[in-house]
Amino acid sequence: MGASDALRHKHRAGIVSDFLIGRYLLPKRLNGQCYLTFLEHVLPELLLDVRIAIRNRMWFQHDGASAHFSIGVRNYLNDTCGAQCIGRVGPVPWPSRSPDL
Repeated sequence: MGASDALRHKHRAGIVSDFLIGRYLLPKRLNGQCYLTFLEHVLPELLLDVRIAIRNRMWFQHDGASAHFSIGVRNYLNDTCGAQCIGRVGPVPWPSRSPDL
């Protein structure tokens, strides 16, 4: 990857139990549709190595970034995560730009 690619993308990873999930490149200027595509098509593949018992107990948490707050993303998370979602609005509200993140 060249220097110009690094400027256009943000590296992201996550931790689930004792699994490191990712390293995935999201666009530097993420929008709701791109984030929804990630949630629907990429994240499920990244979670394939995580045992189903752990996936069933997982909580999804994200901050209040605009892409995370789009209606499509909110609808998808409500449908797939139910009450196990922490975010700007939803079952468990989390203030945007919280120092706890």
